[in-house]
Amino acid sequence: MYAYVIRRLLWAIPVLIGITFTIHTVLSLTPGDPVRIMLGETATEAQIEAARAEIGLDRPFLERYGFYLANVVRGDLGESYRNKRAVAEEIRDALPATAQLAVAALVLIVLLGIPSGVMSAVYRGTWLDATLNILSLVGLSMPVFWIGLLLIYFFGFTWPVLPIGGMRDGLASFVLPAFTLALNSYAMISRLTRSEVLETLGEDYIRTARAKGLGFNVVVWRHALKASFIPIITVIGLQFGLLMGGAVLTETVFSWPGIGRLMVDAIMTRDLLVVQGAVLVLAIIFVTVNLAVDLIYAFLDPRIRFA
Repeated sequence: MYAYVIRRLLWAIPVLIGITFTIHTVLSLTPGDPVRIMLGETATEAQIEAARAEIGLDRPFLERYGFYLANVVRGDLGESYRNKRAVAEEIRDALPATAQLAVAALVLIVLLGIPSGVMSAVYRGTWLDATLNILSLVGLSMPVFWIGLLLIYFFGFTWPVLPIGGMRDGLASFVLPAFTLALNSYAMISRLTRSEVLETLGEDYIRTARAKGLGFNVVVWRHALKASFIPIITVIGLQFGLLMGGAVLTETVFSWPGIGRLMVDAIMTRDLLVVQGAVLVLAIIFVTVNLAVDLIYAFLDPRIRFA
């Protein structure tokens, strides 16, 4: 187990280096000069050149990347071009809001997706199965921003019962953005659970359990669902990583002060170091979640061994 964890952590290093190089390359090729945006239209060429030299944008591409990577190894993500704050502080202030939203969405996904998938499998071919399948297709088909705009229209203006922006209103602030963020993943988990439970219900040991007179709840929830849990846990873990990084549209629509909105603002102002730092932190979270999911396998199925 320890050797497996160490190998996975070592493999994560080139993955993270590749991510930093890719995002550094993309941002360097993106049109727009961050210095001109920062200083405004009235800045002279001399002022622009001096500012570029001050923040290192006058250096060659590979030299800038090497300098950035060396700073990252030391734990320094750089300084924001906009407000001269440390990038680590910017991310530290924004990350909790995104994490809270992602956890709220994940709770909805688990509490709604798994039971609906199980019920759809148990009552296959009935009106309940058809209804849940239609909901899943709607969730998979609708873009996140469109779901958010519809929820704002209905519950913010038509029936103004929920807050539609920010997180100033406590738990009520989470309802619309969490539901928006969760709907697509809910549909995926529901359909996956349905297919896995359907396959498990056809196994010999399930028929034996039914023949022995075990109750519905024991057969379905304790035996069939437990045996189907490994692929479901895999997708749930991946979805949590995607929720952390995929909240950009949701946070923008609902003015949520998280890392997604921070990235959008940084991209609009060409604040390159903030974008690079945010992407790197999200990549580290994604790699960590994947490792945690792999380790959970051993607890769910003792037959699994890590070589």
